[in-house]
Amino acid sequence: MSASTTAYPVFYNPALAEERRQLAKRALIGRFISLGISVIISGVLWWFLRDQIGGFVWLLVLGLVVPLGFIVKALVNLRRAGQELRAIHEGVALVLARDGLQVEDAWLPWTEVGRLQAQPRSGRSNRLVVSPRQGQSLEVPLDYLTVLPATLDGGVRAMSGGRCHVDFGPLGL
Repeated sequence: MSASTTAYPVFYNPALAEERRQLAKRALIGRFISLGISVIISGVLWWFLRDQIGGFVWLLVLGLVVPLGFIVKALVNLRRAGQELRAIHEGVALVLARDGLQVEDAWLPWTEVGRLQAQPRSGRSNRLVVSPRQGQSLEVPLDYLTVLPATLDGGVRAMSGGRCHVDFGPLGL
């Protein structure tokens, strides 16, 4: 990429990743509170109705197992959010220019860009996958960029001269 080239940089926004991590942390705390309430309710029911419950002890146990399952899910979500936060950094995620696209340290002329596609990831940030005509695909976490997806697509269309666009079909948009 030459210095005189008009470029449109797209930056990472780590604050968005930190916000997602904080939401996952609050969800985990909420799940522990839910478990505590379930333990109290199950204990009270067992204490006052232990003679009448008999074979329904499994129902009380189920009242504890379900919140434990939600805690495991919340722990997984918190771990994923932490991994994503560590994976992104301050600075440029990609640069759109008249003569090509730069993703991290890889430079691709528009003629070498095969496809730009947004792909969903369960429990994680959606990804912008840049697939060159030859070589390995490059990924950028779409949810942690400083621009909205439509703005990114508009920038890709403008800078590539209409040769490329971002396919948002897999996201259902």
